[in-house]
Amino acid sequence: MLLRRRIAPWLALVATAILLFMGTAYQDLLWPFQISYLGSVAGGLGALALLERALPPAWAGRRIQALDMDERIRVVALRRGSQSKLIVRDLVGQEGDILWFAVRKDAIDELERRLAGGEGERR
Repeated sequence: MLLRRRIAPWLALVATAILLFMGTAYQDLLWPFQISYLGSVAGGLGALALLERALPPAWAGRRIQALDMDERIRVVALRRGSQSKLIVRDLVGQEGDILWFAVRKDAIDELERRLAGGEGERR
């Protein structure tokens, strides 16, 4: 009630929701250090997408790491059968592999074109 008298109703709702769902942990969000940290993390995560794609047959027999493009596209992990693996330098793709990519949102179309084109070095 105290907040609602001094500010707009929707701002009072936000403040109340923070207290309701965070309990005493609300202080961690309201301190300036945590706000800047949380803002940085949220902004960074908002600029990235984690995508799961099947490895196209054109990429079978090629180095998985060849799909990486600077800071725009990064192959994070691979699932082969029932095993999940982190990407190592000489890992070669096989039919049926499932890849996870960390991709900047402005590079998603570029990743799709690379996967469709099958450009990359043969092993």
